[in-house]
Amino acid sequence: MADQGGAETWEGGTILLDSVKGLPGLRSVDPGATGHLQELHKAGCMEAARMSLSNTMPEACVHLAGSISALFQGGGLACECHPQGSLTTECALLGGQCCCHPNIDGRTCDHCRPGTYGFRSTGCRECCCHTKGATNAICNPVNGQCPCRAGLAGRCCDHCLYGWWSFPCCQPCACNGAAELCHPLTAVCQDCHGATMGQHCERCLDGYYGDPTLGSGPAEAGPASVLGTLAQASIMGLPAMWTAPVDVSCVSVHLAMQAPAVTAAPWATLGTLGQEMTPEGVCASPASATTILIP
Repeated sequence: MADQGGAETWEGGTILLDSVKGLPGLRSVDPGATGHLQELHKAGCMEAARMSLSNTMPEACVHLAGSISALFQGGGLACECHPQGSLTTECALLGGQCCCHPNIDGRTCDHCRPGTYGFRSTGCRECCCHTKGATNAICNPVNGQCPCRAGLAGRCCDHCLYGWWSFPCCQPCACNGAAELCHPLTAVCQDCHGATMGQHCERCLDGYYGDPTLGSGPAEAGPASVLGTLAQASIMGLPAMWTAPVDVSCVSVHLAMQAPAVTAAPWATLGTLGQEMTPEGVCASPASATTILIP
């Protein structure tokens, strides 16, 4: 957007400042400093401080500034350089700035610079927040965690959340509830369960039927199952009740028969639809008298 003067302005932006220089007001000082103040102005020290972007000062101004600072503070101040963050215990005569390790900031070298983390004796490390995955370049100063956009994960926000794909515009995997993870680039679902298959677990495995895309719950076994009921069946002259194994979306066409308790094996199964299996597990001839009603 642009203001009335035509200059471009931004709302909600962030400006990072690595340092701020403050100059004391010298309108009211100790009378003992009057002579030093006159020399300070005469030598142009205040103007030099305002114009300079560094902590250096013309040699003629160094002793003047030190003397005035001592008068303000009632004497010299201890450097108090941080034992881990600073290179030495000595600090600058003007301002007391300690000499810091890489990416460590503060007068006493006691914290990491913005955009770095992990304060230690060797210096702080760069956040390395992903330009497309993170909302900004400032990470947690302790653990380095960058602020991630929705659906993104990782310390640097450089990959999608578990179960998401298409970095950096991450979106949930579409696996019809039959897989938790898909390929991060192609979205092909990994390890489909519930007897499903396909790029999105959208089809049943061979020997199963149903529609995984409907997202329905498990098919219940028994006469009320999606298989319907068995109108009549006669296997080796025994009455039968049929059930379907419980599965998420696809129901097996391998059925189970509950035979009377007088038999040695109370359950027998059909190996394939229309093919009988005896209680001993031997496949018999196809059951011509078997009728399955599909509701």
